[in-house]
Formats: sequence, C-alpha cells, structure tokens
Amino acid sequence: MSGPAVAAAQGERLLVVEDEAELLTYLIEELEDLGYRVQGAKDGVQALALAQAECPDLVLTDIMMPRMGGADLFFACQRTPALAQVPFLFLTALSSAQMLRALPPGETPHILKKPIDYDDLARAIRWRLARAGSRSQA
Repeated sequence: MSGPAVAAAQGERLLVVEDEAELLTYLIEELEDLGYRVQGAKDGVQALALAQAECPDLVLTDIMMPRMGGADLFFACQRTPALAQVPFLFLTALSSAQMLRALPPGETPHILKKPIDYDDLARAIRWRLARAGSRSQA
C-alpha cells in the first residue's frame, strides 16, 4: 500500500473474518503493517467468540461464509450490548442483487468488492473508525 491511505493507524484493534485462509492471512499481514492490532477468524461463529472476549474497534468481514456469515455476525453483535456500536466493513465477491439480499439494511455503503484494493481498504477502515469515534464522543 502507498500514499495517504497508509497514514494514521494508532493501534486500533481490528477483527478480520474471512473463510479463505490465504486471504485471511494476507489481510492480517497488510493491516498489521499499517499499525493495527489484528485478530483473524475463519467464520462468524469464531469471530463472535473473539469479539465477546475482547471488543474490537472495527470488524472487517466477508459476507458469505460457512456456519455464520457476515450479516448474521452483524446482527449477533447488534443484539450484544457491549458490541452493538462496533462498526463493520463488509467484503464480498457477490453480485449486487445477491449482496443487497445478504446485507443488513443501511449497511450497503460499507461494502468493499473483491478482489480487494488495499488502498481503498485502508481508506475505508480509517473512515469507519473516524465516524465511529465521532459518534461515541457526541
């Protein structure tokens, strides 16, 4: 990654959820290189357990995964008071119609399409973290 998108990670804790092991490993490495503390999970079930153990600052999740997908993880976090305010970014290779059916209402602006552009990912993470921070200070 290069340019202004790389700046300003301050050790925020990210939870990355992706069922493709190679992509999960790569995402973790890229985000750690930007200064984030990153935990990885292979599905929503594992991610929910990790989030309940230590609340992340942001969840970056694939939409379609075995056992529990990204939308179901989002709803599970919404039902958990300690996790209800955690911002989400969704990754997908789905078509637009499939994606809209799979996502929670109101979350469509927070989608990144696969294959991932890592500069776009870095910008989206900074934007979501900044928005979440401004809401919590209001």
